[in-house]
Amino acid sequence: MSSYNLLQVRASLFSFCSWSSMGNKPTKQEREVVFPLAQDRQEILLKVVPPLDHAYLRWLARDLERVHGFTPGNCRAVTPPDHYTEYMRLQGWLDVNLDDPDLAHLFPGK
Repeated sequence: MSSYNLLQVRASLFSFCSWSSMGNKPTKQEREVVFPLAQDRQEILLKVVPPLDHAYLRWLARDLERVHGFTPGNCRAVTPPDHYTEYMRLQGWLDVNLDDPDLAHLFPGK
C-alpha cells in the first residue's frame, strides 16, 4: 500500500470522526432537587446578615478614602523608552502643532 493511500485512509477516518461529533447534542435532563426536610413541611430560606461592628465600618471607610483619595504630591514626568518614541514618530503621532486652532481648547492660558 502506498503512502498516498495511507494518507487518504487516515484523512477519511479523521473526517468521519469529526463529522460524527458535529451537530446538536441532546439536552441534559434536569432533575428536581428535593431536600429531605422540605418534604414534610414548607420552609422559607432566609439570608441573614450578621450585625456589623460600627467601629470596623468607620475604620474601613477611612481606610478606603485614604487609599482611593491618594494623589502623589510631586510626581515627575516619565519619558517613554526610545523605541516607543521612534514608533510614534514613524506613525506621525509626534507631529503636533500646538498652535493648531483645533487644539486651542486644550490650552486655556494661550
